[in-house]
Amino acid sequence: MTSTTFYYIREKIRFTVLAIYFDCVPFIKLLNILCSEQTYSFLWQENYSGKRYITFEDRSYLFFCINVLRNIAYMVVVESTGISDVGKKRKNNEDAIYIDNTMNLFVVADGMGGHNAGEIASNIVVETIRDYMKRFTDSNIDVEELKDSDASLSKEANRLLSSIHLANNGIYNLSKSNECYEEMGSTVSAVLFTEENLIATNVGDSPIYLIHNDSIELLSVSHTVLAEQMAINPQRAKMLEHHFKHMLTQAVGIGETIKPDICETPFFKGDIIVLSSDGLSDNVSPEEIFQTVKKENPQRACRTLVDLANERGGNDNITVIVLKVKDKKNQNSLLKGLMSKLRNILNSFIFTNLYK
Repeated sequence: MTSTTFYYIREKIRFTVLAIYFDCVPFIKLLNILCSEQTYSFLWQENYSGKRYITFEDRSYLFFCINVLRNIAYMVVVESTGISDVGKKRKNNEDAIYIDNTMNLFVVADGMGGHNAGEIASNIVVETIRDYMKRFTDSNIDVEELKDSDASLSKEANRLLSSIHLANNGIYNLSKSNECYEEMGSTVSAVLFTEENLIATNVGDSPIYLIHNDSIELLSVSHTVLAEQMAINPQRAKMLEHHFKHMLTQAVGIGETIKPDICETPFFKGDIIVLSSDGLSDNVSPEEIFQTVKKENPQRACRTLVDLANERGGNDNITVIVLKVKDKKNQNSLLKGLMSKLRNILNSFIFTNLYK
């Protein structure tokens, strides 16, 4: 009987525990995209008969791999590009932008307030949303859902709303604790893709547009005096346009509570979503946005739109995100192939706990 050979390997990697030894490049890439960086320990063992097996410190890693494979079946591929530009007249950029292709989460925030408070507020918004939503992607953290959820919305939509409420609390409390930050606040517009729908939510006047086939639709609701007056009395609203166009009725951090608008709508391959601050929407019309994103890829479209806003004065910070749905398929063939690979692995290897 030959001696047993042990190879102990410990690496900080993006979850490639299974893929390293299985010569499955697509599997590696998909896991790298879908999984967060963590440390894993495992043992590669070969005994006298040549029978090979892997022992894990925690069986949950294997189950996590299986869950990843299930998620692959509903993968959404979104091409995304964003630009935040200071503009021609401002010294500081009080806009903030967040793009996360792993979570398919995209955020624009436009801050307001003196002493750089606007910049601080907008960054609090995107960082709070980012940190809260990321907690639900970490398998090692048990996240308690916040109370007061809306039964008519999906759990993802409720989580996104919760993250905005948390941001509101953070900014409001900071503004009350430091007079330099008094009355600081921010708009927010956010888009999250789920398996079936896109979720669009906003507070303030940073618009979200959906371009589907040959039409452009405003998904967000503008929280301004002018917009609300337009809904009540359009004729009177025209008289107030110059004075009340940018007077917000809601902003993140201005009050103890806020009521974001939110919608969940199906999306399709080829759909384009545009999020922006009013530095763009004040200078570039929806029709011009539509024509630009239809004829140019997201990267070129972003640059074209920002340049156009600057050519027309650039009086404010200019931020834009352009998203294009490249694929939304039930990845049945890919899933079957990967599940078949996993079954072969399970037939060839014995998974046991690693006892120290």
